[in-house]
Amino acid sequence: REFAAQRTLPQDLLRLLKDVHHDSHLVKFIANDLKTGRLSLFRDMLDMQPSVLRSFSFNDVNPNIYTPSLHQEFLQAISPMTEELILRDNPLLTDEELVRLIERLPNLKKIELTGCPQLRGDRVFLPDGYFSTRAVESFVQALEKRDMTAITIKNCINLQEACLKPLTISFYKANIQLDEKFLPLLKAMEVQQTPAKFVEASKVLKTEEDLKTLVRAFAFGKDKWEKYFGTIDEVEPALPNDMAAILCSNDPYNPGIRVAETHMLVLVPTRVNGKPLTLMSFREFVKAPREGAKSDYLYIWDQIVKEHGSRHPSRAEWVLMKKDIIPDSRNKAYADQRRLVEAKTPYEVPGILSATVGILTHHVRTGERLFSDAPFTYTRCQEVVDDYQTTVGGFASAGLNLDFSYGIVSRGVAALRKF
Repeated sequence: REFAAQRTLPQDLLRLLKDVHHDSHLVKFIANDLKTGRLSLFRDMLDMQPSVLRSFSFNDVNPNIYTPSLHQEFLQAISPMTEELILRDNPLLTDEELVRLIERLPNLKKIELTGCPQLRGDRVFLPDGYFSTRAVESFVQALEKRDMTAITIKNCINLQEACLKPLTISFYKANIQLDEKFLPLLKAMEVQQTPAKFVEASKVLKTEEDLKTLVRAFAFGKDKWEKYFGTIDEVEPALPNDMAAILCSNDPYNPGIRVAETHMLVLVPTRVNGKPLTLMSFREFVKAPREGAKSDYLYIWDQIVKEHGSRHPSRAEWVLMKKDIIPDSRNKAYADQRRLVEAKTPYEVPGILSATVGILTHHVRTGERLFSDAPFTYTRCQEVVDDYQTTVGGFASAGLNLDFSYGIVSRGVAALRKF
């Protein structure tokens, strides 16, 4: 099932391999540091074209004997059934050859490219025409069609960092390994997938630019609106330079816990896909997102629709909102709840649109239902309708409730600050 050739390749073993090849299930071929005297044996191995190979590893190629013609024989010998491809120190592999190779390996799960100096991230042309301005972007597009589990790219000195960014944001399930200088991008990918990892990731990143990359991954900003819902035409407001420090600071309502663990950072734009962002237009977006978890309003009080359903923000702003009600805020009058919130400057009680957007953007991204029905949790909001305080919560599998409350009830209150 596995065949390894390292420096020497015994003739009798090769003959045996040839004899049994067509009736065997050879799934792994490894060629390491082959010397001149054994090239003919390597060619014999390539000529066998073992169609059932699942793993192909070619390492430590001697550039003095690895000719262009042998390189082409090698590429052609790689079985279309290959699931694992390891290419180390290949002096001739080019951008176009890499992309063409990936295109014809539909079952590929793991790939390693280490020390391939001809990979430059240049333009790539394929038979169907101009494919991409960057080889690595083409490479990523090809890999996106496969269910990759491991991707390793190291010591390919001509690959540009900008070309690797698509790689880090395109694969969540794969174990990705890059040179150490790309650590910020890998950490950003982890945070993109699981925002709660922000504090852990921030501990290993030092530069201001790296931390900004991490903040962008944590936040639900313009890039994520366009990924899940639609186009944002306006310029995204700038976040404070110390946003990473804010996220790593103590939650003012839950001492000992970091803000990034208890808050969500969400952009509330004025328009999406050219339409004003309102409670009612947002409902249509969450019912049919471009990707991610779908949702809806389980219930929305008709008076909320009448008075606030078509209102939209006058300017785009960032909202840093707690993912739960603040401690000891249940069973209190709204005036007392508001005092609890505002005791921590510059926090305020959420508006109904900000609360709804925060809860449902978190859901489309993670599938998690905040302010859920188990136990029933609502936050009171700033808006008052017919003398009743509006509320958002009770998020069940069927959707989110936008309702009202009065008097002293079990409804709690969340808190947010704006940027």
